[in-house]
Amino acid sequence: TKTLDLGLLETSIANLIKQHDAFRLRYTKKANSYYQHYVNQAQQPLKIFDIRTIKAKEGSKEFNIKLHEILTAWQSEFNLEDGPTYSIGYLYGYKDGSARIHFALHHLIVDAVSWRILVEDLSTLYSGKSLGAKASSYRQWSDVITHYGKLHLKEAEYWQGIDRKS
Repeated sequence: TKTLDLGLLETSIANLIKQHDAFRLRYTKKANSYYQHYVNQAQQPLKIFDIRTIKAKEGSKEFNIKLHEILTAWQSEFNLEDGPTYSIGYLYGYKDGSARIHFALHHLIVDAVSWRILVEDLSTLYSGKSLGAKASSYRQWSDVITHYGKLHLKEAEYWQGIDRKS
């Protein structure tokens, strides 16, 4: 079948979000800088859209423009300080019986490599397999770097001096 089990998809997405800390990243502005932190809960409801509600022939220019407007509106809800920083949608109703999953993630929480990992992990979860225990995360790496900087102040002075010389 080309359509997806919505319950299984929602469970798979929830597990994907639990596995990847980047979904919980937020940025707080203080003075002229932003500071990164994490929130405990970042689950956003899966958006569900029947493309047959678009009053234009599937695949036509008018249809594509309208669909693009809808997906852009989903993405325009991003808020770095309070969330959401992503949107996931399920689009169905295509003439060939297929469906689509639409991911929109703020560029501060995903890069090209992360996209590949997220797609693979979602496929693994949807197929009923476990992702296993979390390996070291971005959050852990960030904590290590922060701690390192506090322990090696002389190195920080050196690098800050290099920056001033540029």
